[in-house]
Amino acid sequence: MKNFFESVFSVTPSIALAFAEKWIDLFKSTAILRPDVPPALVNTALALSVLLSVVFVLIGKSWGSAQKLRVSKNLLVVLGVLAGVCYGSRLFLSWPRTREVQSIVTSMWDLCAWVFVVVAIMAVTFAAMYAVSKKQDSAKNA
Repeated sequence: MKNFFESVFSVTPSIALAFAEKWIDLFKSTAILRPDVPPALVNTALALSVLLSVVFVLIGKSWGSAQKLRVSKNLLVVLGVLAGVCYGSRLFLSWPRTREVQSIVTSMWDLCAWVFVVVAIMAVTFAAMYAVSKKQDSAKNA
């Protein structure tokens, strides 16, 4: 069971793909993302989050649990800011706007929304890595 999380993600990226895909499906039904999102944008976010998950799991293998916790907390703060921007964009576009303003805000909303999704997946990944390393640390000390 030693380094189980890191080993599984490093050997089997398809598990990271399924993990990221489920989170993206979850966020697609919220007010954070636009309902009419192009499939290319979804696939790009999926590919980016899987790639980053695998890379960060490999890089973060040697990190201590305190550093993993710090990264998780920082990602959660970024997540909150991005969620606020996305929801604010949705509220802003609820009232009639000119086409130019709509295109600018929609582009910003899409960018923030998909960065939000990728950061959410990274935050969950680091939180899981922290939980596994904390459990391993407590097993070593026992």
